[in-house]
Amino acid sequence: MDKNEFRAAVAAAGLEHLAETLEKLALPSIRLAARPVPQAELVRGASQIGGLPDLPPGQTWPHAGDDGTRQVSWGEADVREGDDPLPFLAQINFAEVAPFDVTCLLPAVGTLLFFCDPQTGVWRLLYHTSAATDLQPQSSWPGGLSADNRFETHALTPRAEFTLPPYGLHGSYGGEEHTFFDVLDPVLSAARLTDSEEEAYDELCRQLSGWNQEAVPGAPENEHHRMLGWAEYVQNPMKLDLQLASSDEGSLTDLRDALWDAEDPRTVAFKAETEATEWTLLLQVDSIFAAYNMTWGDGGTHYLWIKKADLQRSDFSQVHYESDSC
Repeated sequence: MDKNEFRAAVAAAGLEHLAETLEKLALPSIRLAARPVPQAELVRGASQIGGLPDLPPGQTWPHAGDDGTRQVSWGEADVREGDDPLPFLAQINFAEVAPFDVTCLLPAVGTLLFFCDPQTGVWRLLYHTSAATDLQPQSSWPGGLSADNRFETHALTPRAEFTLPPYGLHGSYGGEEHTFFDVLDPVLSAARLTDSEEEAYDELCRQLSGWNQEAVPGAPENEHHRMLGWAEYVQNPMKLDLQLASSDEGSLTDLRDALWDAEDPRTVAFKAETEATEWTLLLQVDSIFAAYNMTWGDGGTHYLWIKKADLQRSDFSQVHYESDSC
């Protein structure tokens, strides 16, 4: 979709008065349409959500107690001291998705493997560039992995789309509800929509995605698995929290207090620092409601975030994991 086509879609939605703002905010993304398939249908190294991974040579199935596992702040204490195998969430073959990356940020080759326990917040990310012929397809789940953490295999079909930020965030730094179009948090508002405009905006977002049910049979429209672009937030934007998590531990309390005041010099400086970091959505794995055990929390989503500079170097060592739920 070029500039003229984008503006035509905005005008058709009755939002022409926001065309300039929307054009600046639109971000290209790679939608990953997921459909359930038998594991045997996937070729070695194919992109997938759930199922069994194809491990690189010499790599064993990751466990909670392994070196390299990480845990989010909301996770249960000391769970990494155990030795339970980590649930396998997703496998991304960059050779399959990179042709749809108009930003040229993703590596052209390699595979990303995402293991995560949705209950404890323990996770592990593996990136390798092994040839598909050298991969080790897993034929069964490891002992000790409960049935609830054995997820149904879903093939992924990448598709290019444009994304716009969610409208109607409920609760975040700054306290104002239903603010619109702030990359970092809703303290500053670029626009407010009437009820009818909000409906038009939601329809515009759907139209921009270019979703075509016939193009990917069996892939629900309301599942938003994607790489790059705008994240589908369930509750709040995350970029300030990501920046806080990567800041000096001693300053976190003061910063959190300051962020409630949009005019506080620390808030202004920290927002500028966050924007300069250019946090980028590496992967978003949505709930799959048709699979009995893949509704994350109360219908939430898993997110992997990376600094743009790290992604440009194919350095996945500092990726941050977050989850969001109703």
